[in-house]
Amino acid sequence: MDPERSIQFYDEWDYFFYSHAVSRIVYDLGDQNYTKFDAHFDMPNPCGSIASVELICLADDVEIYNSGVWRGNQARNTHISFDIPENAQTLTINVTDAGDGDGCDHFIFANARLLHREPSVIEVDNNYSDVNNDGFVNIVDLVIVASRYGEKITGNPHPNPDVNRDGIVDIDDILLITQDMPPVNGAPSLLNTQRSILNSADWQKAYAILSNTVVDRGVAVLNLLFGAAVPTKTLLLENSPNPFNPETWIPYHLGKPADVVITIHTVDGQVVRHLDLGYRNAGSYVSRSSAAYWDGKNALGEPVVSGLYFYTLTAGEFAATRRMLIRK
Repeated sequence: MDPERSIQFYDEWDYFFYSHAVSRIVYDLGDQNYTKFDAHFDMPNPCGSIASVELICLADDVEIYNSGVWRGNQARNTHISFDIPENAQTLTINVTDAGDGDGCDHFIFANARLLHREPSVIEVDNNYSDVNNDGFVNIVDLVIVASRYGEKITGNPHPNPDVNRDGIVDIDDILLITQDMPPVNGAPSLLNTQRSILNSADWQKAYAILSNTVVDRGVAVLNLLFGAAVPTKTLLLENSPNPFNPETWIPYHLGKPADVVITIHTVDGQVVRHLDLGYRNAGSYVSRSSAAYWDGKNALGEPVVSGLYFYTLTAGEFAATRRMLIRK
């Protein structure tokens, strides 16, 4: 079974992972108050009507979604979306072979994500979210505020990270910024999830305008505030910048310690470069000082040609692939 059979859908997907029925995927929801699961499911089988799968999803061991049996080409880039009960602690997704026992039941989950409930709006008399007064509320403003978290502010300095003007830079100021930021990758408009913020290509803008030290400190503070200093699951995030020339950074989260390798390959599967990152502890590797770095060269030190490439993160039993574009 070859994931290249799904190549016609690659332009629609930001990321995907590839596995085989029988498989079980377990999300630790904790106290994150997720409200919905959303994904695309694809079964790129070469076996015609022989192949079959069934998705059974449980919240705290109670069934909340059942796809019924999909056979043959019925499950091609199928959109899946269902509600998660309030206060659920675990979400389990079981992918079965529907009893056929055949070896054709490989599948792809693409753009799988958990959505949060939207928080209450914080009211403030005046809007000072555009901290640097450039006419936009974006990741630059968020980084400025996060990098000065906990400071007491007197007067009206420029830039002023005390968004609500209560004399101290705290979580309320950060939430006010995220309320006014445009939606990122489909995240809720009131409070963009930390994953979506870190996924935003605007990080490149932050590094272009602010010093690396300021951005790295802002990233660290955001990780701590959003409870992701030690993530509960492993994720491969979007490289930044993307498109790029000639270098890029590849951020990721590790839910548990693992040996980490990133493999960069062409559309036809030819390996261009292995980035062996060695053993890494659980944590968020999203800033330029901690994310994986690729200089746009192959294993021989030669610059690669412009075009579409894929990068795969392997960490223990976890593997995920995303795409990137070199534009010269």
